[in-house]
Amino acid sequence: MSVIDVFATNYTVIDWELQELWIKGLSTSETVTVMRERGVLNEYPGLTQDLLVSDINDNFRLFSMLEQTLLSVGKLSEQLLHQMDAKTQTKFLESYYSLDPVLARELVGKKLSSRLRKDLEEVAEKTGVHLKSCRRQFDNIKRVFKAMEDAPGECVANIEKSFGISRQLAEQYATLVFIVTFRFELNKKKLNYLSFSAIKAVSLRIMENWLENDDDNEPALDKDFFMLLKDLKVLLDKDKEHRALVCTSLKDRVSPKCLSEVESNFKTITRNVVNVAQSLVSSKEAKDFFIYLVEKFVDPLKQMQLDKNEVKIVLLTYSECLNESPLGLDNSVKIILDKYMLTLVPCILAVL
Repeated sequence: MSVIDVFATNYTVIDWELQELWIKGLSTSETVTVMRERGVLNEYPGLTQDLLVSDINDNFRLFSMLEQTLLSVGKLSEQLLHQMDAKTQTKFLESYYSLDPVLARELVGKKLSSRLRKDLEEVAEKTGVHLKSCRRQFDNIKRVFKAMEDAPGECVANIEKSFGISRQLAEQYATLVFIVTFRFELNKKKLNYLSFSAIKAVSLRIMENWLENDDDNEPALDKDFFMLLKDLKVLLDKDKEHRALVCTSLKDRVSPKCLSEVESNFKTITRNVVNVAQSLVSSKEAKDFFIYLVEKFVDPLKQMQLDKNEVKIVLLTYSECLNESPLGLDNSVKIILDKYMLTLVPCILAVL
């Protein structure tokens, strides 16, 4: 007779309250404390301390078993031991790969080395994120980064498809991969105020508008486009005409003080627009794009004491007027300017 192994199991039920605490990296004893503070012993008459500990341990064992399937990309839906519907699988997967913004900000731009993993105790203390959770997120980032190293095509879509996570979460991982891959500088003290959300907004704009596929079909900064940015020097010669167009358009849309500041500092704004464009031509300088955003735009705009809404109106008007016929710009220059300003303006607003 043939010998076969048979197992029977019930539908797997996830206690999402306990799962959230497990994801945060809490131990059994810490979870017991949290649950007691939430009044679980009063909510369920007859529930004792021992039963609570037993239930938490049982759930944590289940989560740890499910975690093993997540370490192999795409295997959660293939495993048969724990029967779950697609919605439950997706929620568990999304939760497991979730990122704490404060931790993501701390890790963005840093090489994911074994030494950094050893230093996660300091990171946990600095960010307030539990050490176990720091390790989970670090390992997840490294797993995604390794999977995307030689993947052709668009990074966000690749992550979303490969790991089965939402596009919003894929964008966060794509930002971490992008910053490390292209070695953008984010460790300068003047950039400490930037949130991970701001860095993501800038990164996504660059990925969308300033990346191309190289000969190996891998994403690379669009060097040909950056070389064309040299032609933007013509803006310096059109300063008076451009300023007149912008100030006329702004007259009834911003305060007199704002208009006065723009008129007085217009040449500086244009010079900085051109200088940042020129910096992108050099691979070494392009890595300092975030620094230039702060030095050339954020700091001067703050000195002008404009509120964020005024800055938005001014920058959009500045861009729109570049296409006005009185400036007499060549169509080729207008096309380059449109592509440049389409990314530059949202990036400035994101880090302001």
